[in-house]
Amino acid sequence: MPSKVFILILPIFFYTVAVQGQADSLRIMIESKYAVATGDALPHWLAFNQFGFFESGESNGYLRAEIKKGLFKTKDFEMTTEVDFLGRTAGDHFLLHEAYLNLEWKQFDLQIGLNEPRNSDFPDDLSMGHLVTSRNAPTIPKITAGFLEYVDVPLTKGFLQVKGVLAQGILEEDRVVERALYHEKWAYLRTQKLPINLYAGFANVALFGGELNGVKQSNNYWDVFFGRRSSTSNVNGDSVNAAGAHYGIFDYGAQIETDDISINVYYQQPWEDGTSLKNFSAINKDYQIGIHLVLKGQQWVSEILYENLNSEHQSGEGLPDPYINGVGYNFDDLRAIENYDQFLEDELGITTSGVTFEEFIDIIRFETNNNLEWGGRDSYYVNRGYPDGNTHKRFTIGNSLFLTSDRVFEMTGFQALDASRIVNNRIRAQHFGVKGNIVPWDVDYRLLVTFTHNSGTYAGKYGGNINSWNLNREYFFRDGVNSDYLRLDLSKELEKTPMALNLALAFDQRGFGQYFGFLVGAKYTWR
Repeated sequence: MPSKVFILILPIFFYTVAVQGQADSLRIMIESKYAVATGDALPHWLAFNQFGFFESGESNGYLRAEIKKGLFKTKDFEMTTEVDFLGRTAGDHFLLHEAYLNLEWKQFDLQIGLNEPRNSDFPDDLSMGHLVTSRNAPTIPKITAGFLEYVDVPLTKGFLQVKGVLAQGILEEDRVVERALYHEKWAYLRTQKLPINLYAGFANVALFGGELNGVKQSNNYWDVFFGRRSSTSNVNGDSVNAAGAHYGIFDYGAQIETDDISINVYYQQPWEDGTSLKNFSAINKDYQIGIHLVLKGQQWVSEILYENLNSEHQSGEGLPDPYINGVGYNFDDLRAIENYDQFLEDELGITTSGVTFEEFIDIIRFETNNNLEWGGRDSYYVNRGYPDGNTHKRFTIGNSLFLTSDRVFEMTGFQALDASRIVNNRIRAQHFGVKGNIVPWDVDYRLLVTFTHNSGTYAGKYGGNINSWNLNREYFFRDGVNSDYLRLDLSKELEKTPMALNLALAFDQRGFGQYFGFLVGAKYTWR
């Protein structure tokens, strides 16, 4: 409750300051949209990758008001604020989308409140969704500090630039671990003034703290920040693994800029724990690849995007840790066993004589892990200590193709055995996006087409137990589920008025069922 009060008080404070400051600009926008489902659920691209504005399981709509104002501006300092809220016909009837104060000194930003994530190198409106900071979930109240846009590295004469931020937020109360804290950091380096400019970056988010069944979950912030084990945490697993529920990506790209075209090629490689962090080994085979073209001066087709996602591997099929007759071990436990031969006889019924530790481990690997390496079965956006995982208000924080139990149930009636809210994170997908203008009618369009193959989760595959080899024969995703999503948007700005109209058609087909829907909307903007 205190965080909600804080967010509601922010706009009053902002405008009190504005009266005394130097007003720079004022923008007011009123928008209304209504999405109609012809079946039991909205098609995917009508409901997702738009900040949770729509409830996915029914026809619903909203009335939205946005006010953005510059409060104060000098040569080196600027203060701005924005308030953006929705009245909705379904779900939470009031949604505060943005309410923030932004202080910018030269190029350093300090943001306080609710604000949309900024991905300046990423085509958010055409993409299936960034793997870390997308438009899918509602905004998270947080404090963000850093360089949101690239700045020159000193002494490089503009050939090298960096950007990066550190953020701390809080998630909603209605989750298993209430009011879990949300830690975010990312850093990027890129070249400039070259025929082909390269960039590389790193992003990490982590859930920690919060309250479970009335008990505060104790985490040391610096253990979470550095990804260290925590001996003081009361969260299960933090003393063995890194404190907090971590997820992140390595992000690489190349950019080409000419007078006629802009090309951005990017490669995002996800990681969930120390095993998948082995970025330069063959262990991490998952990725999201994209190529984004901006055709300058073209109207019929102005932007083209292609993306390829593969998250099926997740460090492989091997068990996360040695698991023998229902008991989990780490390597320190196994090394400390006094008599390896006796242990093999008692636990596995195998007779040996004088085995070394390396031979002992090889036998256990062969007998209990199908001779695979341990450290497998990562589960992106999932953590046993935080069952809701990387979600906020029932929407995935990140790529929108990663599905929650709520979404799968409303489409199929399938009740997952997974303890986590995320029940589909092993995905292969091909995605296409196109934008342009139908010149004779001066109508802007956007087309999204996505083909997916969904394999659920490793836990779901093995009956809800990530440490089991017993296949769930009735598992909905056992043989993979193919599903295709399509959306076409048409937008028209009315001449000599500040009004724009929007129509969207969407269709899903195959494994999750067939769903057709449409959206109508209108927007009025004062600048």
